[in-house]
Amino acid sequence: MSPFWLIGFLLLSVGGVALFNILPHRWFLDYGESPGESRRKLPFAPASLVFCILMAGAWLAAGRYLSGAAGPLMLLLVWMCMMISASDILYHILPDQFILAIALIGVALVITDRSRLVSSLLGCIIGGGTLLLIGLLGKLVYKAEAMGFGDVKLMAALGLICGLPGILCALAIALLTGALAALPMLFEKGSGRRYLPFAPCLCLGAVASVIFARPLSGLFQWYLSLFP
Repeated sequence: MSPFWLIGFLLLSVGGVALFNILPHRWFLDYGESPGESRRKLPFAPASLVFCILMAGAWLAAGRYLSGAAGPLMLLLVWMCMMISASDILYHILPDQFILAIALIGVALVITDRSRLVSSLLGCIIGGGTLLLIGLLGKLVYKAEAMGFGDVKLMAALGLICGLPGILCALAIALLTGALAALPMLFEKGSGRRYLPFAPCLCLGAVASVIFARPLSGLFQWYLSLFP
């Protein structure tokens, strides 16, 4: 990778952190919630470094497995996924503005490749619908909210990008990483439910399922070949 690209990723990363920190406070509030004390902000240097590393890695992978407009759009997706993941970690909120931006990336992908239309619509319906069903079942079993509606909306937006069957792969990766992230909570002392940010898991699953669609498909076909 040339220094030109590294400088570009660094500028995008610094700009992303700076933009996140100056966005209106109301974006990070729940419906009906009033602004209180000044909101927490991302630590500038560490967050910029993490953003830069993730964007550079995604670009290298996208350059190997994607072509055409899909590569730059995936870079934009990674940028938005980092923003919404930071919001979930800091505020436990998934702003509608971020979700809409991710959905528009899916629309742009369909515009550049009309053959994706049906797959994208099915991915949106199945992705959002699956998380909604999980949330409803969890509420019935545990008598408490098991899945926030923000996660449902995010998964529907990511479904536009992943399509079908990509969204199923994204969901599997998200559930696996979410389960691994929740393991330490099982050994913690004390009562009460702790919040587990799930947006980073959903974003990781979606980005991986799109960028590595071909190798993942090959792996899946190999797995199926084990059962004649």
